[in-house]
Amino acid sequence: MSRVVSVWLPRLATDRLHRLRRRPAAPASPVSRSRPDPGAPLVTALPLRGGLRVAAVDARAEAAGIVPGLPLADARALVPGIAVAPGDPAADAAALAGLADWCGRYSPWTACDPAAGDGGGGGLWLDVSGCAHLFGGEEALLADLAARLEGLGYAARAALADGPGAAWALARFAARPGRVAAPGEARAALSGLPVAALRLPAETAAALERLGLETVGDLEAAPRASLAARFGDAPGTRLDQAMGRRPEPISPRRPAPAARARAVFAEPIGRLDDVRRAARRLVEEVCADLGRRRQGARRLALALYRVDGTAATVAVGTARPVRDPRHLERLLDDRLDGLDFGFGADAMALSVTRAERLGAAQLSLAMPGPPPTVMPRPRIKSGGVPGTHVPPPARPLPAHTAMPQDVDGRDKPGHDDVGSREQETKSSFSSACSLPDRPARGARRRRGGRGRPGVLSPDTAMVLERRRPPTASGPHLRP
Repeated sequence: MSRVVSVWLPRLATDRLHRLRRRPAAPASPVSRSRPDPGAPLVTALPLRGGLRVAAVDARAEAAGIVPGLPLADARALVPGIAVAPGDPAADAAALAGLADWCGRYSPWTACDPAAGDGGGGGLWLDVSGCAHLFGGEEALLADLAARLEGLGYAARAALADGPGAAWALARFAARPGRVAAPGEARAALSGLPVAALRLPAETAAALERLGLETVGDLEAAPRASLAARFGDAPGTRLDQAMGRRPEPISPRRPAPAARARAVFAEPIGRLDDVRRAARRLVEEVCADLGRRRQGARRLALALYRVDGTAATVAVGTARPVRDPRHLERLLDDRLDGLDFGFGADAMALSVTRAERLGAAQLSLAMPGPPPTVMPRPRIKSGGVPGTHVPPPARPLPAHTAMPQDVDGRDKPGHDDVGSREQETKSSFSSACSLPDRPARGARRRRGGRGRPGVLSPDTAMVLERRRPPTASGPHLRP
């Protein structure tokens, strides 16, 4: 069963402007033509229905009776010293998206709530299934999330339930903030809330209240056919989604990573050496996880969650699946040099956004060490690519020697072994069959007196030489 957190930011637009006003050089408002007063109520204005109307209000303006949709002239009549700033829906959406990325410190599955932008507010969804134990439980996770958002200057209410519909209703209409609905208790938690908690249109909710169906429990007890005949399928669909009877998927801002590792620091870190050391530890954890899944990383994203509520991300990619920690560490080190750490980061997360199959490789019998973590490239044959030469493999050949320890089991490429052995045999034969220094005793001259005294024929000299005892130096031929 999934567990979803809904975060409601009722004054996102004005909270964003208050953060900008706290900076040293705050620009003058284009509407008021003067530098805003930090203590004055703040509203944003947009041209609607032929005039400027209030789009968002802060806590002081809301306490003074100013509501979104009120004409700006009426708002200035209520509070003469009001501070007015132009509304910027694009900047508000960008700030909400940045907060969604920053909430990745709690879960990789985060999304923006598109139905929470009315009145200058905003909303977030976090799927924290299997993540709550990292923060000490679901209640501790909600408390930490709300405290960090308050520290950043955003007013927030959060709730946790089985689905997005129940969490959305509890975050906005529960009596106390930080409500956690136990698994399977959505009906008991929502029965006393108004029908507007079901994300129905304002006209439909008002019509249901006029009929006496003021709470979710009243709507649950009403006949479904009568509701569908008058109001369509919207009330029944929203009711089933809130009770968990109909699934409601959440589209995350980014795909769910194949592997993820995170680190939380007791104090913010801002030195490059500290960030690199933490990144190496995360890389080792991710590679170990990929090894258990027999996968390799193709795309990685390292996110640094800074203390100012923003996230800095660096991404690296590889041409083939890799799970070698040293290789991935070198890729990340090159990208971290120019990264702005701001006032420091108190959390980091490394996500593998794309992974591919990387099975085990066959090891050589003579190869020591751990198995390779990179898929080997195919060998290129000699002549296949111009300018590429692959030497022929060495092969064991017999060698002439008398001692076993002198055996050389491999020859050099291009060595002509047959020719070398023939040359060696000829040299040994010519040394053994050389003529003697003096004539042998008992040698006969050739018949006919044609030979000179003391000169033997070649055949006679060879026979006598083979009968001589072996000398101590030089190779010889045995009979």
